[in-house]
Order: sequence, then C-alpha cells, then structure tokens
Amino acid sequence: MESVLALVCMFCTVALSSRAVEGVTLPHAHRHKRLQHLQEAVDRLVIRQRTDHILINNLQKAVLEAQEGGVWPERAGRAEGERRALSELKDAVNEVRGSVNLVLEEQHHADEILELRQELAALRSEVKHLKESREAESRKNLAHSQTQQQREAVTAAWVVDNVRRLQDAVVDLQQAFNVTTAMHDKQEVESRLLVVSRDLGALRGSLAAVTSKAEAAAATVTALQEELTSLTQDSHRSAGKVATLEMEVSSIHEDFSDLLVSLPEGLVSGGHTQHSAKPTQVHSGKATMGTEEQVKGQRLEPRVEAVETGLGEVQTSSMQLLAMLEALEARVEKDVGEVRQEVAKLEYKMTAAQDDSKT
Repeated sequence: MESVLALVCMFCTVALSSRAVEGVTLPHAHRHKRLQHLQEAVDRLVIRQRTDHILINNLQKAVLEAQEGGVWPERAGRAEGERRALSELKDAVNEVRGSVNLVLEEQHHADEILELRQELAALRSEVKHLKESREAESRKNLAHSQTQQQREAVTAAWVVDNVRRLQDAVVDLQQAFNVTTAMHDKQEVESRLLVVSRDLGALRGSLAAVTSKAEAAAATVTALQEELTSLTQDSHRSAGKVATLEMEVSSIHEDFSDLLVSLPEGLVSGGHTQHSAKPTQVHSGKATMGTEEQVKGQRLEPRVEAVETGLGEVQTSSMQLLAMLEALEARVEKDVGEVRQEVAKLEYKMTAAQDDSKT
C-alpha cells in the first residue's frame, strides 16, 4: 500500500512539473532536451502503468478470492483502497500523457511560427532591397520623365483640341441629320395622312352610297312587307269567299239534287209520255208541276255555272298570290344579303383605314 501511494505521489509531481513546463518559455535547445526527458518519463510511466495494470488484475482476483473465502473486512477494505489508488494512478498517467501531447503540439506550432518569422524577415529584406533599387531607378529616370511628361502634356493638349473639334463636327452632323430625318418623317407622315384622308373620303362616299342603298332596301322591304300584308289579307279574304262559295255550291247541289228527285221520270228521261187511267185534270196538274220544276232547274243552272266559274277564278288568283309571295320573299332575301355584304365591306375598309392612321 505504501509503495502504491509513493507511485501516486511521484506521478502527481511529474504531472505538475509537465504543467509547469507548459507555461514557461525556455530557449529552443532547452525545450528539446526537456521534451526528450518528458518523453522518457512518459515511456517509463507507460511501463509502470502496464505493471500496475497487472497488479490491479491480481488484486482484483485476490479481492474476489477473499470475498469468496470470507477474508477479514479490514483486508478487503485495504484491497479496495489499493484498487482506488491504482485507478487514480491510472488517471494521473493519462493526464500526464495528455499534457505531454499538448507540449509536443505547442513545440510543433512554435517551430512553424519560427519558420514563418524567418520567412517574414527574408521577405522584409527583399522588399527593402526592391525599394532601394526602385528609388535608384526613379532617380535615374527622373530627368527623362520630366522631358517625357512635357512631351506628353503637349500631345495631350493637341489631342484634346482635336477631340473638341471632332465633337463639334459630330454635333453639327447630328443636328443636320436630325433636321433631315425630321423633314423626311414629316413629308412621309403628310403623304400618308393625305392617302388616309383620300381613303376616308372614298369610304365616306361608299358609306353614303351603302347607306342610301340600305335606306332604299329598307323602304323596299317596308313596301314589300306592306304588300305582303295586303296580299295576306287578300288571300284570307279570298279563302273566306272560297269557303262561302263552296257552301253555296254545296247548297245549290243539294237543291239541284232535290229538284231532280222531285221531277217526274218523263222529264228526266227526255219527255217520254205516260198513259195513265186517271182523269184529265189530275194529269194536267201534274204536267203543270213538272213545268215549274223544269223552270226552277233552268234558273239554277246558270247560277251553278257562275259559282263554278268564280271558284276557278278564286283558285287562279290564289295561285298567283302564292307565286307573288314567293317572288317577294326571294327578292327581300337577295336585297338583305347584298346590304349585309356592303356593310361588311365598309366595316373592313373603315378598320383598315383606322389601322393605317394609327401607324
């Protein structure tokens, strides 16, 4: 146990010395020696750590055996304390190793910084040498540069004068070109406006003609509609008359058929005589009735013929009215189609004229 505590104290002193080494700025050679010494100490500590690890394992086995065999509690406590001390020793060794690694890294960075400082010193010397060489060259070229500056000043003045003259000439050319372009554009616009005004005049004339045609067509359509209305009324009247005549003809046919039925057979067959055994007065009365019926039939025949003639005339006039109606409808459709075509042409021309005037 005492040996273990001595080892712990030694490791703690080594760790403290390594930490103290980190903060001290020694010269370069002394640092290398110190690092070598620390590296050797670390190696020794690693060897001791391995041996201690073996001892720890042995102690753990002994503790287990003691626990199993029922060893005294004091000895078990000592073994536990030794194990704790060994674990603390292990932690101290790890800490010493980390500190040594940090010292090595700092040494590496210090070497790099030293190299950078040497390079900066070399660069500063080179920059100083370049400045001196440039100052010497500038002194040598000072006289030549003065004469060159004078020549360049004269040349620059001449160039500035020529540039001003060229700018004035360019401004004059631009003004002349702008005036010419404006006049050309004005003439072109005036010519286009003249063409557009002519087109508008022609379109107005065509519009007036189309309007007059449309008005004439509208008047014609109105007259045709009125005529169509009158013809329709006449056709309705003729239809009423035809219906009346048909009724009269049917009544006349009925009267005529009744008359034929009431006539004696001798009158109907062409005047065959009949010898009867009745008295002479009765025969004369019947003959008188036969002559009256014959007179009525003769009177009805011209009426029937007149009615049939009127019916034929009405049918003929109805056919003529229908033909006139069809002709009027075809004429109206034709006039309306022509008017629509003229209006469409006029609208297209007006649209084209407006587009030309806008452009």
